[in-house]
Amino acid sequence: IKPVFLLKIDCVFIKEYDKKKSHNYIFFFWGHSLDSSDEDYINEVFDFVITLSSKIKKIVVIYHDDNSKSKLLINLLNIRGKKDIQDLMRSRILVFSHINSSELKKDLNKDLNSSSGMSISTF
Repeated sequence: IKPVFLLKIDCVFIKEYDKKKSHNYIFFFWGHSLDSSDEDYINEVFDFVITLSSKIKKIVVIYHDDNSKSKLLINLLNIRGKKDIQDLMRSRILVFSHINSSELKKDLNKDLNSSSGMSISTF
């Protein structure tokens, strides 16, 4: 299965994956402010990932510097609430990765095919 790269926001794309809740997924948010204008699709992705029964389920927010990381985190807190974001970060479902980090490179190259299928989506 090839990764899915979205060039525009497609609010119905999650429905395509809804039948594959046992597959492994990593969603990457890159180049978005994650502010209130992005709320609908942020909630759609987060709610989908939370309901997955797969071994690998992850949301990666890519940032450029500490200032952008802080802004992205504040925006997500405003949309999802403190408890939800803390729970997702503690469980390592939600992670923030610097654009040049080795962790990001590992996630981008991760073989998700080894268990129950895979999908990688980039926003």
